[in-house]
Amino acid sequence: MWFTSLLTTTAASFGRLLMTMIVPTAIPLGTLWALLKAGSFAGHTDWGKAAPTALANDSFGLLLVVAAIVVVSAVLQPFQLRLVRMLEGYWDGWLVTARIAPLVVEWQRRRLDALRSRHIALSQPNPVSGPGLNLTEQASRHRLVARRRIEHRRVLARLNRYPEGAQSEQLLPTALGNALRAGEVTAGERYGLNTLASWSRLFPQLSDRFRAVHNASQDSVDTAANLTISFFLATALAIAGLWREPVHYWIPALGLVLTGVCYTGAVAAAVQYSTYLRAAYDLHRFDMLKALHYPMPRTPSEEHRTFERLSLFLRVSEDMTGDRDRSARNLDYLPEYDHSGAVDADDATEAENVDPK
Repeated sequence: MWFTSLLTTTAASFGRLLMTMIVPTAIPLGTLWALLKAGSFAGHTDWGKAAPTALANDSFGLLLVVAAIVVVSAVLQPFQLRLVRMLEGYWDGWLVTARIAPLVVEWQRRRLDALRSRHIALSQPNPVSGPGLNLTEQASRHRLVARRRIEHRRVLARLNRYPEGAQSEQLLPTALGNALRAGEVTAGERYGLNTLASWSRLFPQLSDRFRAVHNASQDSVDTAANLTISFFLATALAIAGLWREPVHYWIPALGLVLTGVCYTGAVAAAVQYSTYLRAAYDLHRFDMLKALHYPMPRTPSEEHRTFERLSLFLRVSEDMTGDRDRSARNLDYLPEYDHSGAVDADDATEAENVDPK
């Protein structure tokens, strides 16, 4: 549990806990406490009761709030992953969202198709000069080309938020989920590796310098996502407490703006994280092979073949974990680990033909 690690943490780890856990928890709790102190839920808000001068005389109350923030952070920590995954678009676990998800995924697919079509259109050559054009017309053409170039870069940036060559089954309902999946389904696949199955084996091989950069990027995603949830909850509390007082409507409006800003930041951080995820496979995939005691491939085709067989071994092994009936049914087809050459080709062919059900 993170509260135990808080007591034995280093300064860097404490900074991570502070930004990804304690501060996001403090925002809705602080909002709730301020509204309660100001009497907002009773129908009339008196911010003087929640002013710093008034709070300075209530040191015991402040101590209770700090203690509540720490305790609530510890209690809710196991559930924050679920909340963030909901923000990413994994909605299968909830009945209402599971029904809405296909509709939102279809909207994402149409948006992606529109971006691809626009990318193709903007990729067409556009001459800046030609016969019969005077200087004014050529200057106008130059401005048009510059605007097209800027728009093209904007379209490419939006395309980077989606998995390369993504189909409907690979898309998620939210921009954050698609930005993260862009790295998850392409980082190792370029070399024949299944990213999700192999990442836990590759991560321990990262160099200290690269791991620090990777962890900082991951912390940025977690912090922005948690802040999005926190500001949304704070906005909901502000609406519940201030709905009778239109003069204070700017407070929940500000909360909505901050929610959108944090979510946009989370998507941008996810795109950057996907870049580091790809770089991890570029730099350390052979370190993973060495740690697994596999021979180094000598050609690109041999490398791709080795990684495909290794991915098959890892995927089938993980699919069988925790399913005794399935394990017993498929045990004869499980590709075997082999130091001399990944998995046996015949085993790999048979495993591909196994009915996953």
